Amino acid sequence: MFAHCSGPTWRSDDFSHCFRRDYLETLFPLIACGISLLYLTYLVARSLQPSRSKEGYSLLKDSRLNGDTNGHLREDDEETESDDEEDYFARNEELALRSTKSLGGVSVTTIDKPKGQVWMPIIEEFCVVAVLALEVVSLVDGWDHKGRIASIAQVATWTYLVVLTSMRVLISTSSKYSFTGLWYQTAFLYGIQWLCNVLVFRSAMVHPRSQKSEALVSAVFALNTLLALIALTSRRGNRLVQLDYEGELEPSREPLASYLSIMTFSWVDAVVWKGYVKAYEMKDVWNLAAKDKASAVLSDYRQVKKTSALAFHLLKYFKRGLIIQGSWAVMSGLITFVPTLLLKAILEYVEDPTSVPRNAAWFYVILLFVSGVAFALSAGQALWIGRKICIRLRAIIIGEIYAKALRRRTAASADKVLGQQQAAKPTEEKAKPGLMDKIRSFGRKKKQDDSKNVPNAAIEPDEGQVSSGAIINLMAVDSFKVAEISAYLHFLWAETPVQFVLCIVLLYRILGYSSIVGIGMMALLLPVNM
Repeated sequence: MFAHCSGPTWRSDDFSHCFRRDYLETLFPLIACGISLLYLTYLVARSLQPSRSKEGYSLLKDSRLNGDTNGHLREDDEETESDDEEDYFARNEELALRSTKSLGGVSVTTIDKPKGQVWMPIIEEFCVVAVLALEVVSLVDGWDHKGRIASIAQVATWTYLVVLTSMRVLISTSSKYSFTGLWYQTAFLYGIQWLCNVLVFRSAMVHPRSQKSEALVSAVFALNTLLALIALTSRRGNRLVQLDYEGELEPSREPLASYLSIMTFSWVDAVVWKGYVKAYEMKDVWNLAAKDKASAVLSDYRQVKKTSALAFHLLKYFKRGLIIQGSWAVMSGLITFVPTLLLKAILEYVEDPTSVPRNAAWFYVILLFVSGVAFALSAGQALWIGRKICIRLRAIIIGEIYAKALRRRTAASADKVLGQQQAAKPTEEKAKPGLMDKIRSFGRKKKQDDSKNVPNAAIEPDEGQVSSGAIINLMAVDSFKVAEISAYLHFLWAETPVQFVLCIVLLYRILGYSSIVGIGMMALLLPVNM
């Protein structure tokens, strides 16, 4: 039966043949293609809907010169751009060829064109067609019934990729259409296919079925590796990027970075090296991206539908960023115990080399390095997204509190003349003090009389002005504390629960039921330790 493998998945030094055939070559690629197709359908349906924000007006012809690019700013703006903006850039590619220099106090806008914007999709098209031809040869070569199903699944997967890359080539050579979502879909599928093919390639090298099958698998893996490297090292979306030069400040290089550069933070190497060579000056620091400026963040935040509580409103605004951050945190939590398990397997091989083949031991060593790299990348991305949420949250809190304080100040002194106090209404009468009030005020009467004789007595400040000033003074401290908590909150709600569950499962596998007793005692003694 399909996807029902008898026996263990890992056998001595390799995955079972059933797992490779039913999962790595059939199920996982088809699921990835299904997800890609559903998401593309959603993007196309959303792009066909009329935009409510553009009804009733038309853009000016020279609106590109004002640097106003702060539209809808969500956490996924780093990966997706507006199709209208892409169409506009595609129709004005000649602007990227003009050399412009920023003048003092003058904002200059340029459009940066990626290297290989046209010929890179053509290379991808050639590689994908070559892989499809190899998969067709593998299908015609003839396997058993279950092996034929895996070959058909691979042919269907690479046929879908041929369609996507063909559409990308068509769009890249046309100035009328632009759809950056296709690049992300092909990059996603290249990555999934490479992860599956690297295990299939290892199995073909360790246990070759025939010389022809080994050559076919090697050729497919080489072409898939080339496609994955192109996706990792090319600019995200393979799109035109608008750069704003404000005075002497250079624009941020983050929009120009590739996925590999984003993961390793190598896109900041230039500014870090400049700070190592000499002391920083203001002109050496890169400017913020348009979407990260406080005015743009506040403008976008105020477009979100209001809710009854501020916390839910902020969660609604940052939900996508928090989900992505939580995904990276969960991944780092899952990888935490992988080096420990691999080290255990390596020590077992060192103790008894005959128990495990040598190629399996080398496989464990390679996985030990890969797991460490994967943990560092996932933890770094979770912290990076958390810091960006922290900065944007601080801008929102400061802006909203300051705006409300100004409205409160204006409303409190709307009918008040500067430097004067409001006269008491004639209808107001001072209430007569009671017996207890007379007794309490008997000892303070002399002090009150003395204070009247002191010249230039301090006048009690207006209560409304003091409270507004206190709000403004304490605003920075409070917003800093809230923002700092949000930057590291993923450790509590995403990473720690995963590590806790994995720790319990591993302890149970090693110690059995006695681990439950030990965990219970730790939980009982936790208040004492705290």
